[in-house]
Amino acid sequence: MFPYNTSKGKLLFKRSALLTQYAQAVTNSTLEDVNYNILRNRLKSFCLITNTQRTYNVTHKKLPPSYMKYFQDKTQDVGEMKFGFLSQNLDLREDYIWNKQAENGRTLFYFEGISKEKYIEDMEKHFESLITHKPEFIMLAELNSPLELQDKLEGILSRNKYLNRMLFTGSFHLLGEDINDAELNSSHIYNYGKTLLGEGTVYHIFIKWNNLRIKIYMRKFHITKGNYTY
Repeated sequence: MFPYNTSKGKLLFKRSALLTQYAQAVTNSTLEDVNYNILRNRLKSFCLITNTQRTYNVTHKKLPPSYMKYFQDKTQDVGEMKFGFLSQNLDLREDYIWNKQAENGRTLFYFEGISKEKYIEDMEKHFESLITHKPEFIMLAELNSPLELQDKLEGILSRNKYLNRMLFTGSFHLLGEDINDAELNSSHIYNYGKTLLGEGTVYHIFIKWNNLRIKIYMRKFHITKGNYTY
């Protein structure tokens, strides 16, 4: 079954995505994703030599058969596919709960939560409204989805059984000790997110770790420049 196992690694087809081709044709522009290109350029002779690189640990996931068939049928007319984007305009200075610690002359930080009033409740309502339009894919923004919100969206899908759809929950900072993964450092802060199938089951968990250092230049109570060092 695809991807095929070979003596050199997993055999993958190196070709442009139909959605990318469609978007480029409609917008008359080239779409570039640095992260995607890093992985794509690692493919030699259509074969991924190793799943682990300096900055990535790649896991190949295969969709359930019903999802595979649904999306394969949709490729006949990708212009009819629907995408839902759910986000709120969050102020970096006012709406996040910052945790900043001095270490060796640097200031390390992470976000403990979102302080905006009724944020979780409002996002739940917006999500329930969004799924009535039946998009194939729903995406939330990075650092817009505390674990509480991710869990609530998972519960909404479980109750509605929204078949042949996928939700990318976005992500948020989470302590390693709060993630059920023995390989993680319990004291590290991770950027944690989920990919959910439409019936509410967890298809994949995304975990990223960076040692975040920030230098903030402020003027008139607004952050005018944020320098994030990874």
